[in-house]
Amino acid sequence: MHDDLLNKIDHDYTVKKLEEMIAIPSVVKEEKELAYYLQGELESLGFETELHEVEPGRPNIYGWLKGAKPGKRLNFNGHMDTVPVVSGWDTDPFKPVKKDGKIYGLGSNDMKGGIACTLSMLKAFADSGHQFKGELSFSGVIDEEAYGEGAKAMLKTDWSKVDAILLGEPSQGTKENPTALGITGKVLYDIYVHGVAAHGFSPEAGVNAVEQAGIILANLHKLKIAKRDGFKGNYSTLKIEGGYKVYSVVVPAECRFEVNRLTVPGETVESVIKDMENLIAS
Repeated sequence: MHDDLLNKIDHDYTVKKLEEMIAIPSVVKEEKELAYYLQGELESLGFETELHEVEPGRPNIYGWLKGAKPGKRLNFNGHMDTVPVVSGWDTDPFKPVKKDGKIYGLGSNDMKGGIACTLSMLKAFADSGHQFKGELSFSGVIDEEAYGEGAKAMLKTDWSKVDAILLGEPSQGTKENPTALGITGKVLYDIYVHGVAAHGFSPEAGVNAVEQAGIILANLHKLKIAKRDGFKGNYSTLKIEGGYKVYSVVVPAECRFEVNRLTVPGETVESVIKDMENLIAS
């Protein structure tokens, strides 16, 4: 059965699906059209489907194929959203471009490529006609590049009760570095720094919140970033804002910044918050 399924993998189909998905913009908060596309693809393969509206106009998509008899349930998961378009593109991010054996386009790697591979696998399985027990399913979720609302919503449904979920995120399992049985956690620090306003010609009369925030940011390397069981934590400053909205010579009294941190097994929300509090206090 294994070799038969591998022989049914249609690589041209995989590439075609990837190119079609790249051409469907699905920047975070705008995943609806891709959800409809995936619903159509799954139904064409003989899967039953369900749209689960997580937020207005932002549905998850679930599709499933039941075996002849009850058995274990295996789900393949992927997120439909991409990061926003940023500067530096040499081509239209929504027009797939083949170059040097690669396909360029927004989301081609993270993670429409993974969804295309999953669709190709599901097609090979459906086309094979093999009898099986249990259930084979797909879940496409929203908002992974932001707050993970799609996955959170999915875990409140019956789909949280499947026996296993395989994520099609971009990674390459090798003998030396096998595919991880899990994933890092995430904490988003949202930090407000309060200073004292003063005229910009007399800065010594105030406390510059932007400069104080800068001191914290310059010392983030002192956070106790952990590495354990093949997982490695990290941090990244995502945003900083402070100072005037309309130009004026005023020492900023407030500054806000966001830091994304990945956590590893053994760490908790409380422990990484305490780590940041200790850094600021130092």
